[in-house]
Amino acid sequence: MGQASQPEVPVSFRRLSKLPVPARRALVWARRWSHFGPRPHPRVAVDVKNGVAVITFDDGKVNAFSKRMNHVFAEALDRVEANDQVRALVVSGRPGQFSAGFDLDTLMVGGKQRDTLIRDGWTLLERLFTLPVPVVIACTGNAVALGAAILLAGDRRLGADGDFKIGFNEASIGLPLPETLLILIRDRLREDIFEEATYGARLYRPQEAVTAGFLHRVVAPPDLLDTAIAEAQALSAGPADTFRREKETRIGPISERMRRQLEEDMTLIKRIGS
Repeated sequence: MGQASQPEVPVSFRRLSKLPVPARRALVWARRWSHFGPRPHPRVAVDVKNGVAVITFDDGKVNAFSKRMNHVFAEALDRVEANDQVRALVVSGRPGQFSAGFDLDTLMVGGKQRDTLIRDGWTLLERLFTLPVPVVIACTGNAVALGAAILLAGDRRLGADGDFKIGFNEASIGLPLPETLLILIRDRLREDIFEEATYGARLYRPQEAVTAGFLHRVVAPPDLLDTAIAEAQALSAGPADTFRREKETRIGPISERMRRQLEEDMTLIKRIGS
């Protein structure tokens, strides 16, 4: 299972946000031409077997959350939630690449498309975080920015062993980490590494990510999906109502704080490069 490369960040977002939208759009088109190649084609598959739903998402590139990826991923969650036979969920990325986060082109252009993209991505995050069944994340490789946040939404988080990077790199490219995400990060990661993982923009290798709190354990890549499914089955073996109540008690206050914070964060984001 080979490592997928990280998307290139061509310019600081702080400097880019000072340009008018038409200029940013022109830079994005120039970047596309200079990186000519197949465009991402988001696909999300849902497979249900023995009460465990497996969502696998793959755009053929770095698994960025674009407008299209947000849409097809949301449709997959709709299918899972509508299926009464589903007792647990596993989320898996493409080999070597769980997700590189939001689509960089849309973030670079800014404006309403960026704002919609971010809101839809955070809505997906919140849906995964609050799903009333066990959610196991099979982190197949790099998980950066929103990819790391989606990882943290899981009740159980397994990662493929390899030369991969996991974490939040926003501060290093001039993007503020919204408080909505900081609430989730504070709940999931070790308190003593919070600063380096957020404002320090440190990226962790899989074994380091276990110590930090991103992952519960690391698994050999060929065994990752089967191990994640087994974890999901184990977590869903007891009474469904019991797990649902315990999960709601544990994460309910956190998710409520995240929902309240979202509108304030969106107001701040709209001021950046709109």
